[in-house]
Amino acid sequence: MADLDELISKGKRLGYEGDELRSFVKDQQDRLKDERAAKREQDKFQVQLRLDQEKFDRDLKMKQMEHQHEIAIFEKRGELKGQIGTSDTGVRPKPPKIPPFDDARDDMDSYLRRFDRYAQAQKWELDTWATNVSALLKGRALDVYALLPADQALRYDAVKEALLKRFDMTEEGFKRRFRSCRP
Repeated sequence: MADLDELISKGKRLGYEGDELRSFVKDQQDRLKDERAAKREQDKFQVQLRLDQEKFDRDLKMKQMEHQHEIAIFEKRGELKGQIGTSDTGVRPKPPKIPPFDDARDDMDSYLRRFDRYAQAQKWELDTWATNVSALLKGRALDVYALLPADQALRYDAVKEALLKRFDMTEEGFKRRFRSCRP
């Protein structure tokens, strides 16, 4: 209301009266209204600009963090590849080139000893031995491996122990075999 009184007094000072005064006051009110709307629009634009900039900064920071994470993963993979002796092409080591275990021909103790020596000569990591030996098992030996719990099936020492027990390659088994041998 104070604005209206100011506009009327300003119009009278400029010499407006009657319809001219009303027209002057209305024009001034419209101008002030437009200025306020423009100010609100500018403020809204500034806020939106600031929000967009903050979003851009957050997105950029996230992308940088993702990039750093990917670099760390690739570096870690490179270290692991170097440890297991694979090439930089990402090719995994081939399975052992020894014949599969045969229940009728092979002695489990000798077969595992041969596998151990082969794996050491190939400089395999111990955590890959269980998987590689499983690829060479057939018959009863494969049944033993298949019945192992998943966590033990990945540990070579557990696989080896289970196979030796199944084929009676324990202390008692060797004693029985020794006693049953004829000179």
